[in-house]
Amino acid sequence: MKTSDIKNNKRVSVAQENYDFFLEKKDTIPPEHSDKFVLIYKKKFVGYFDTENDAFRVGFEKYGNGKFSIQKVSDEPVDLGIISYTL
Repeated sequence: MKTSDIKNNKRVSVAQENYDFFLEKKDTIPPEHSDKFVLIYKKKFVGYFDTENDAFRVGFEKYGNGKFSIQKVSDEPVDLGIISYTL
């Protein structure tokens, strides 16, 4: 297995763990964060942002590439594609 494959597998694993956490805990998010983007790191909600770009910038600066996830806080399921799986 190549090093790049291992890194991609770790990213998918981190993202899946964070996504599962989001689904399990999203009902605990206060209503004032509805329609914002939540930054998730190590299965913890660490910040809420008005835009994906703001969440990404902070996540990348604080945690580095491949170590965080972003999800939109919404009553409807929102698939952010690669954003929610490989950051």
